[in-house]
Amino acid sequence: MTTEKPGAAPSSPGLDVQLRGLGEQITALVGLPYAIGEPDDDHDQPCVVLEVLRFVAQPYRVEMNQARVNAEVLVSARGGDHGVAADAVATAMLELLADGDGTLLAGQPDAEVWASLRRAARPAFMVGLPVSLPIVRQKAPLVRYPLKINNLGVRWVTGRVLAADGTPLAGATIRLLPDGSPVTTDYAGRWVLLLPNVLVHLEVSARGSETTYDLGPDPKPLPGTVGETKTMIDIVLADVGASPAGQSRPPS
Repeated sequence: MTTEKPGAAPSSPGLDVQLRGLGEQITALVGLPYAIGEPDDDHDQPCVVLEVLRFVAQPYRVEMNQARVNAEVLVSARGGDHGVAADAVATAMLELLADGDGTLLAGQPDAEVWASLRRAARPAFMVGLPVSLPIVRQKAPLVRYPLKINNLGVRWVTGRVLAADGTPLAGATIRLLPDGSPVTTDYAGRWVLLLPNVLVHLEVSARGSETTYDLGPDPKPLPGTVGETKTMIDIVLADVGASPAGQSRPPS
């Protein structure tokens, strides 16, 4: 007679069928009833116990919209004579191995398994049951009216970085905040950046000085192209000066 502990069988779709099928197969092989989950009763009636110990996720199969897990199931015999139980478990394991049903897991349940279950070790083996779960993806709703999208576009922006006295600053860096890649000015302080045609904030630094420059959108972008080029936007670092012409540097 088959017994099942209420609430012991996992609710994952398909796993309950897999466990029942495995239990019925073992019962047919060894003549003992099976139980899914350790029975609560204390009587010594011999039976085979099936317990899911853990799940191992498998790669998601995109082409079939299918997820899969392997349930690792502990198969043990309880009650009655220890020799009879061991013989029943050994017979079931050998028959399953010969039939190729399920995946027998190598090795025996170790002491940690029994300690976690809070019971003494008994004849047992592990088997893996593949459980598949179809992933149903909701279809996007039909669009009654086309979406109106404003293409803000991008634009090339060029400029110079200058010291307080108008001297071009070579080696200054300019980057788009918050996380744009910096560019470096040439010998004439010039720089070029491809920027979105919206209000942007540029971080400019040179010789230990730093400032933020706010650049508004171009009101007349060229349609269908990368926006028109803005030339010679001068960014002045007021804290950076230049040595007066002709002044010699102090000796090092």
